[in-house]
Amino acid sequence: MALQLPDGTPDRGQSVVPLSIVLLLLTTLFTAFRVLGKFITRQAWWWDDLFALIAWSLEIATLSLTFLWRNIGLGYHKETVATINPEYIVTGVRYIYVSTFIFDGSICTPKISAVLFYARIFRSTNRSFRIHLWIVGGLTSGWLLAGWIATILECRPIAKVWNPSLPGTCIAQLPWYLSTAILSSMIDLYILFLPIPMIWGLQASLRRRIYLLAAFMLAYSVVVVSLGRLASIVHVLPTMAEDITWGFMGYFYWTILEGSISVISINVPSCIALVRALRHRGGASVGSDTDEGSTKPTGRPNSSSGVRKDVSARVMSWQRGTTTRGSVDKLVSDAQVRQTEYAYLRDVDIPLGEIRIQTDIRVSRAV
Repeated sequence: MALQLPDGTPDRGQSVVPLSIVLLLLTTLFTAFRVLGKFITRQAWWWDDLFALIAWSLEIATLSLTFLWRNIGLGYHKETVATINPEYIVTGVRYIYVSTFIFDGSICTPKISAVLFYARIFRSTNRSFRIHLWIVGGLTSGWLLAGWIATILECRPIAKVWNPSLPGTCIAQLPWYLSTAILSSMIDLYILFLPIPMIWGLQASLRRRIYLLAAFMLAYSVVVVSLGRLASIVHVLPTMAEDITWGFMGYFYWTILEGSISVISINVPSCIALVRALRHRGGASVGSDTDEGSTKPTGRPNSSSGVRKDVSARVMSWQRGTTTRGSVDKLVSDAQVRQTEYAYLRDVDIPLGEIRIQTDIRVSRAV
């Protein structure tokens, strides 16, 4: 560590480095699982994946600045750090200024990724749902753009941000930070509740719909941390400038948690898909009669109703095993399969034990 401080010096940043390392590992691990899941399930890459990778890279940059600032006094009283080297205070405020740009991006790109994920997984023709997707996407993009512009224009000249002695003016920080945090939390709530009508309207059992709702709620649990950051602004920001390296800690933990949990949250569905794909592969390798993909004849059903149920079950089993669409999509698509789609089998009585599939493969060599 660059600072040489005596034992017993008050320190609020003792857990900064361990927490940052844990968050760095978790965000990287969940992002790696997302990438691995894409290859395992052979799911096509889409825009939500791109924004998920951008969110991860921005969060890594935010955590890296944390290590740098801790090395020059984050967590200690301002007077203690200034006694050793006053430039450490100026450098620390510069880190805050740069990290503000990165932090805004690290919490907005997961929101955009979540919206694109909804657009991909539901593939809805519901005009109202599509409008809501555009609204929340526009709000998120507008929030990010306004945040960057406000950060650039926070003080005139810009250097006054880290050197208050310079002549010039700065915007009132508390109203601005408070308003942006409130809007960010509202957008998170918007995204959290957006898929509820679509999930509840699926052709599925009540248990299945409740399961899907719980999965989506847990996958975007970052809203809890967003509200925590909002509360910290009210308590910390008014007095933070008086002792920046000490007072900032009350706000700092919420910021790195919000960005990291955002990245983890948007990767949860892909991780679930990866687990399902690996479990399916393991189950298929057993080759028992009870496997989902088993094609062993089960005998002739007693009625045409049995035919419809058996065919419907086999189609759903095939969809779970296919790799052309991707396992994440089937969190919803499995629940949308209707027996009415196979109504043409209503009056058909097929002896399933006599069905045969024959292939004729010929290999010819060009002369």
